[in-house]
Amino acid sequence: MLSNLKKVKPNFDKAATNYIKHAFIQKESANLMLSLLDNEVTRKDLILDLGSGPGTLLHINNELLKLDYLNQQTVLYDISYPMLKQSINHYKINGNASFLPFANDSFKLIMSNLMVQWITNKEVVFNEIYRVLKPGGILLFSVLVKPSLWQLHNAQSNLPISSKRLDLLTNIQYYQLLNQGGFQLLEYKNLEQVLYFVNMLELVRHFKLNGTLIKQSLNSSGLNGRHLITQLERAYWKYQTIEGLPLTYSSLIIKCIKKDY
Repeated sequence: MLSNLKKVKPNFDKAATNYIKHAFIQKESANLMLSLLDNEVTRKDLILDLGSGPGTLLHINNELLKLDYLNQQTVLYDISYPMLKQSINHYKINGNASFLPFANDSFKLIMSNLMVQWITNKEVVFNEIYRVLKPGGILLFSVLVKPSLWQLHNAQSNLPISSKRLDLLTNIQYYQLLNQGGFQLLEYKNLEQVLYFVNMLELVRHFKLNGTLIKQSLNSSGLNGRHLITQLERAYWKYQTIEGLPLTYSSLIIKCIKKDY
């Protein structure tokens, strides 16, 4: 069910120590996501940080706002125990997003920063979120959507590797999932970020440092890792700009409310 997340989990474990320093994409999406909050949560309310890594709040630029949220009752929940060990939060649970070990109607706010795209069966996770969120509670999340990483996907399509790319959805597909899952859309924003790299080795290293590298399987071409990087760089070269090799991330940031039937 969570095959992509399980495949990438060992990489998140390895990247945990320096994750915050290299999580450029996650930082910007977290700050935009949290800017959508408008006093819906008090210090008495429980908050769930789902797929938290070391903590979504660690990405916040505003130190006063960060301190305010850290003083609230926030529970971190992540599949990577080493990531949780980097957190300064008191409450943290190592677990799988498809099964949330909480009572019904537990949380006033559930936030999740760039985790949902790793989930294979998103309906199961949204059902669990709905179950543990209070009626009228807020779900606030960011997720990678199409056409994220399109340069890399196009370059890979010409190489003898078995594709293990993420099955990214569109904005409309997420709106439909949320509506079917009992949520009402309140607000959304789109975020496009383009990173530039001096060469393909640095681009691949970027995935490794933030824990999102999924190893590719080679077909019977005899290519080893170094040759594959060379071939990939040649296929990627047509996207070269004066800034370097571009890699585009497209994120959807959504704020919605659990419908109170």
